[in-house]
Amino acid sequence: LFGCAVAQALSAAGHDVIVVDMQEDALEGLGPDFDGETLTGDGKSADTAYVLRSPEALAWYANAAITEPMTYGAMHVNLGADINLSGVAYTGVGEKLPWVPISTYSGVFDGQNHAIASLYINAALDNQGLFGTLGAGATVQNVSLDGEVTGKNHVGLLAGTANGNVTLKSCFTSGAVRGSDSAGSLLGGHYDNTNNLQVDSCSNTATVRSGITGSADNRASGGLVGAVNTAGFTNSSNRGSVAGGVNMFSGGFVGA
Repeated sequence: LFGCAVAQALSAAGHDVIVVDMQEDALEGLGPDFDGETLTGDGKSADTAYVLRSPEALAWYANAAITEPMTYGAMHVNLGADINLSGVAYTGVGEKLPWVPISTYSGVFDGQNHAIASLYINAALDNQGLFGTLGAGATVQNVSLDGEVTGKNHVGLLAGTANGNVTLKSCFTSGAVRGSDSAGSLLGGHYDNTNNLQVDSCSNTATVRSGITGSADNRASGGLVGAVNTAGFTNSSNRGSVAGGVNMFSGGFVGA
């Protein structure tokens, strides 16, 4: 009850408040006047998945997964609404708020046919995207993602890189991706000789460009995936342009 009272006071003072509890009945003390957001469940199964309905909730989960990856990095997470990351709610005008990638994720992220808009990253760092790295067993599905992602090596709108058996299903990307090496709309690269990347019913209209540093080294850019060792593509398409510089490996689906 003390936690509910604190949340009520912060919300009444005009703060954006998110209250997280495994048990829904624990939130009854918030009362009908609480203007914040609540999250229930433990994220351990599809039935108890976290349901994110706002930019604040997505940012909360991202921070939790980054700071406590052993606890939150393999959770079941659903979207319960379209999410716009432009910052309009804070400034009154469209503003590009930089996103920090969820560093490692190996859970099931289900967009439930919702969209994430205005993802923005401009960092001279590797593994840039909504997720930095998708680990073994990760699934991302039923989500549309629009944004601008610029990074160094392994850059994508959904994720920078992936390892192990990873599934991308019914994912739709638009916007722009730029990287020095291994850039793709869905994923920068998958580097695993024994475990497959599975891409099913995904499509892209984003522009993809690699080799932006101007180096003459080998670079890879693909409409869906920048570089991959073993993968399967089913019912997927790319309508975005793919471009690169010197000694480029470029392709409509995969660069290299």
